Amino acid sequence: MYNDLTIITVNYQSSMKLNITLNSVSDFISKTNLKVEYILIDGGSSDLNIKEFDHIINKFVTEPDDGIYDAMNKGQMLATSKYLLFLNAGDKIFCDEKEHNLSVGIIECRLKGKHQSFWGRHICMGTPYCHQQVIFPNKKDNLYDLNYKISADMKYMIDLNCHKKLKHISGLWVEYDLDGISQENYIQRDREIFQILFENRYILYGIIFYGKSKILHFIRRIMKYA
Repeated sequence: MYNDLTIITVNYQSSMKLNITLNSVSDFISKTNLKVEYILIDGGSSDLNIKEFDHIINKFVTEPDDGIYDAMNKGQMLATSKYLLFLNAGDKIFCDEKEHNLSVGIIECRLKGKHQSFWGRHICMGTPYCHQQVIFPNKKDNLYDLNYKISADMKYMIDLNCHKKLKHISGLWVEYDLDGISQENYIQRDREIFQILFENRYILYGIIFYGKSKILHFIRRIMKYA
């Protein structure tokens, strides 16, 4: 493993958002001391225009896939670094310092359009971290479970023991694009999270999460028709 960090971006028919991320990664690579391997996995888009970013893309795949987690698995299998960061199309990565010492941990996540940072939460409240803010170990025997279409990142973190309190890694931060598939399909997302908690024997946390999600779903319905 010759690189310090592999950044993986998956994309499908989102050229404008992808270009935002590619510009961000290009700027990040120019400012950090890290040896960065950048992998782009595309689902067979018809709107790609990435020629100007050839200098930062180390590996590129464009072909049909079985959803976002299948694409992320493809990227992980191609990765050669010790550490992984999954950065979706539309997300940005920044560095406040040039020197970085990586380990498994979390970096600051600033929510796009909001003046706040997200540092994580207990699993009884849902997925503990945005996967974009977690520096994961590159373990080829631990991939995203394709049985979950929206919340496989929850199971991925639990399987890697990354759902507990992680070390903060200073000097790096991401801006998270809130327009993700989990925001649009929140009912299926919560159903999958509930199932994952129970399958991993977090029974009490699953009950708490179930109650919380029911209250939030009710509030959403009230606000929709208000």
